[in-house]
This record gives sequence, structure tokens and C-alpha cells, in this order.
Amino acid sequence: MANLIKIGNTNVEQDISTDDVTTQDITKLDDDTFLNTAEISFDNNEYVNSMFINEIKNKDYSDFDLSDNVVFNSAETCIKINDLTKIGVYYSTEKCTDETYNSKLNNFFLVVDQEIPTGCNIIYYIVTGDNKRFLIKPNNDAPLELKIPCYKFKLQAYLVSNKINTPVLNGFAVLYYDEYVHNAYELMNLNFDNGDTVTLVRDKNNEDKLVKILTDKTRIELNYDDAKDKRLSSVKTYSLETETLKEESDMVYMDYTDSSNITEEVLTKVVTTKH
Repeated sequence: MANLIKIGNTNVEQDISTDDVTTQDITKLDDDTFLNTAEISFDNNEYVNSMFINEIKNKDYSDFDLSDNVVFNSAETCIKINDLTKIGVYYSTEKCTDETYNSKLNNFFLVVDQEIPTGCNIIYYIVTGDNKRFLIKPNNDAPLELKIPCYKFKLQAYLVSNKINTPVLNGFAVLYYDEYVHNAYELMNLNFDNGDTVTLVRDKNNEDKLVKILTDKTRIELNYDDAKDKRLSSVKTYSLETETLKEESDMVYMDYTDSSNITEEVLTKVVTTKH
């Protein structure tokens, strides 16, 4: 896996007055604390490069058609058991890189914000696209490493009550390794032969963007799409000796809705062609 520098919110301060504190205030503070914990866990985990997070502020990213005997509590923004005499089963929505791109996923970690009264429990599973279940322990130091191909997954949780109280799921984050994301990062971790002189060329007329990388043997050109906020569109590698195109990587952008329910076009696929 490439050595990546992850930047996250590692220094967060909360200053809340004790006057007129409402349930919503406490819930928001808990949500912020969980979000920061998940981000710190992601930033400091060498096994992963992707994260599926659900603060359970609404019903998004939860599959209630598949779930059984659980309810979304809108006041406390959490998942609880409906009938305390039965086990509740919760399913998240399915997560994958892209519906048209089969990227291998592995090295799963789980970070949860939960409340477990005495005699209650929540048991978690990663469910693969072909419905194979794998037990995963929250806040574990070692990854859940699957020995079978996995291209998409859901989080499943069994909520067990003590017949009086319900366990509470306030939020979860699944951290994992995505082969596609790794390959995309590799574009920014180019390997050069030992002894190469590397020259970085920037364009003053294009916001000082990096446009060429010159080595003793290759010329790498980075192309940007002026019609799309000047975002990176392709990377082409040429041989200096023959001036022929050796490799071309095209960036594919698609709509993505994040955990705050904001949709924007992001890089979802890198298509590489060797010549």
C-alpha cells in the first residue's frame, strides 16, 4: 500500500455552556465527538484508505426494508429495538466503489458510538455482496481480513435487549482498504528509478498547477479540464527517447452523496491504458 499522508481534525475543542442544554445539544455534542473519533482513527490507520460513516442523523444509509424490529429515534437520532422481547436486526445500505467498477475491498475496521446497558449487547457483521457474513469487533486494533473476494458490503448489527432496556446505536464508521482508491493514490506516488533527476513544471497561467514531471527517461503530462473547474482529467507518460506515449490514465468523475447528504462530482475511477 502506498505511504499516504492523511490530514484530519485531530485537534478539536468543544465549549458548551451548561445553561439551557437540551437533549438536541447533547446529541449534537455526541455526534461531533464520534465524528472526530472516526476521523482520527482513519488518519492513523495504515491499513485503510476509505471510510463509510453514518452518524445516524436520519434514515439515510440505513436499509429499513431489510432490517427487522428496530426503529430510528428521530429525537435522539439513533437506532433502538422496537419490541424488547425480540432481537433487533439492523442493516446499513450497501457500499461499493462504483456500481460499474469492481474494486476489491478488504482490511475492515469498525468504530461505533453505542450504549450497552447491563445484560444487553450489539453484535456486528460485515456482509459481503454474495451474502457471506463475517463477525467484526468494534474498535479492534487488527483488521478483519477477508480471504474471499469482496466488492461490496453492508454492516449488519444484532441488537439484544435485557427485556427492560434497549441497546442504542448512535453511529458507526467502517474503515476499509479499497483497491481502486489505492490505484488512484498511486498516481500521486510515482516511482522513479534511482538516480533520476526529477523536474516539476508548473503553469503560471493555470493557477500554478503542476503540468509536467520530467525525469531522465520520461515526460509525464498532467492535463486539466477547463470546463470542469480545471480539475485533473488525465495523466500521460511519454518516453523521452522515442517520444511515444507509454501509458495514459483517464480520470472518471461521478456524483457522490456524502454522510452530510451533500452531492457533488468526485473522482470515482481511474482508467489506465498501457501503450
